[in-house]
Amino acid sequence: MKRLLIYTLVLLPFWASATKYYVSSAGSDSNNGTSASTPWQSISKVNAGSFAATDSVLFKRGNVFSGSLVATCNIGSYGTGALPVISGFNTVSSWTALGGNLYQSGPLKVGASNTINMVLINGVQQAVGRYPKTSYDAILSANGNSITGSLVGKKFTGGTVVIKTDNYMLEKRIITAQNGSTITYNEATSVSPKKGYGYFIQNAVAACTQQGDWYYDARTQRIVIYSTKSPTFTAQYSAVETPVTLKAANIKISGVRVTGGNSQNIDVQAPNCSAVNVLSDYAHVGIRSASAGFNCINCTVNNVNSTGIMINANNNVIKSSLITNVNMIPGTAATGANGNGVLMRGNNNQFVGDTIRNTGYNGIYAANANIIIKDFAISNFCNVLTDGGGVYVDGAVKGTSGYVGDGICLDGSKNGIAGSAAAKIEVSGVYLDNNASDIEIANVSVFNMPLNGIYLHDGHSLKIHHNTIYNCAVGFALQEDNYSNTIDFYNNSITALKGQRAMAFVYFTDAVHTRTIGRFNNNIYSRPSDDNNTIQVYHFGSNKNTFYNLTTFKTAFALDSNSSTTPPNYVPGSTVYPVYSTAKKTVTQAAAATYQTLTGNRVSKGAVVKAPMNSGMVIYKVGTSASKPIVNN
Repeated sequence: MKRLLIYTLVLLPFWASATKYYVSSAGSDSNNGTSASTPWQSISKVNAGSFAATDSVLFKRGNVFSGSLVATCNIGSYGTGALPVISGFNTVSSWTALGGNLYQSGPLKVGASNTINMVLINGVQQAVGRYPKTSYDAILSANGNSITGSLVGKKFTGGTVVIKTDNYMLEKRIITAQNGSTITYNEATSVSPKKGYGYFIQNAVAACTQQGDWYYDARTQRIVIYSTKSPTFTAQYSAVETPVTLKAANIKISGVRVTGGNSQNIDVQAPNCSAVNVLSDYAHVGIRSASAGFNCINCTVNNVNSTGIMINANNNVIKSSLITNVNMIPGTAATGANGNGVLMRGNNNQFVGDTIRNTGYNGIYAANANIIIKDFAISNFCNVLTDGGGVYVDGAVKGTSGYVGDGICLDGSKNGIAGSAAAKIEVSGVYLDNNASDIEIANVSVFNMPLNGIYLHDGHSLKIHHNTIYNCAVGFALQEDNYSNTIDFYNNSITALKGQRAMAFVYFTDAVHTRTIGRFNNNIYSRPSDDNNTIQVYHFGSNKNTFYNLTTFKTAFALDSNSSTTPPNYVPGSTVYPVYSTAKKTVTQAAAATYQTLTGNRVSKGAVVKAPMNSGMVIYKVGTSASKPIVNN
């Protein structure tokens, strides 16, 4: 007891030493900063301070603070009103007319990269000028560092060419020369350009032809903007590479808004840090962590160019957060396969209870061991690139394993096909790629995909069960470049609409291998319009394409012995409806008509219909009532 008392007394001075410092735009850097009545004024004063990790620097709500904060203690807020803003934006102070509706700023203070990735006009992100404006020019031929398209009468030397070199790749290069419709750029792309794919040009004065179009001249460090009249709007640009850096271990940033990061808004450079109740918006990357043990809790990331949250470390957690509007303007992401809502590389990382909406590429990209992705709602992804998914797990990293479950993927976008020569829109709900293994996919609802509900590319040692798939071109698909096996697929329900497939196997090796692919049983493969030919087996080598109904599939491959199709009491012509909730709660509603489930159970009019959190089911309407059940919340 004496030892415990002595130990406690020793620690008391340490605990008591934690100090709170206050910062207000109406303060003074000559103050001591230790009370709300004597606050500091600037970020530079905070950066000059010496703090214990247990100290806190509190920024006044309703105030805006400009600069680059290097945090070595906790960061928070005080007072009432809107979140305090730590901003990397500067405002253009004046414009000079150049003629032709073009106006030029004076020399600008920019970050170390000498780039500008974000411009706001009256608080709204403005796209850099581009040609063509909304589409891609087709590549007619490609040779080394040159491509030929259909450029007519415009000179783009010095601008940036953005080339869709593959369905999943936009590569950016600087144009060094132009000869008619042929442009030459500074270095080869990682994937060779292909005839029929597309490109566009941005950040060139010749591409500035409509209101708000802009480009940045790195030589003069000025912005040129197109405006039909002398600018009276407020133009802000990202002048600071990183507005907030977490530099010390075990510190927290909470209750603030961070905006205007030209590279990223928040950069986590020390272990065991956390961000709680933070709004990160208008940046190139919302939050970046290359440090172990980072926790991102109840944060919002909105309107970013390249990646919402980027994790490249172990033991990180993203929980109860919202990531939305990532790379919704083509050409804003970093060169390559970017535009992910969340990119999560590292062991023992978790993504739990989060929502992702509106991304250029994958909702979430994950790799490495012991991944946990659960209780999620992901919608409207692959708006710029395809060959992706709501949840994409990359098995190219050895030792990938984990759990994907208890969530919903909705409405994969068809927009990413732009600039591609692909014959189909390769967007899936859950996508395991490159020999991903030791993954369990359970209790996931996948609705409305241009291609696959769940897609496996060379996977093995996988358990896929109790998932609900509706309105996908192919409900469940497996493509095998090498032998895949030990796949358990059971208790899943797939509802295909007219012209869709419930399941497809695509083989480069031998289609007979379907017999040894794993264990398939107790599934429902339903296509109410017609249960014939719902399963496809295709062999590349022989170009042989065979279609089966469930009965002939069972006979051919000895799989799915206890699986079933559309319920026998289904009334032909009944409308099929998904019932789901993307809310963080179970939603209930009295049925407005009579329905039945895939298992044939009737839901009488007036009965309670439940849509569990981030989940869904499929029901059939019986009769001619125009009333619909819950379809979204």
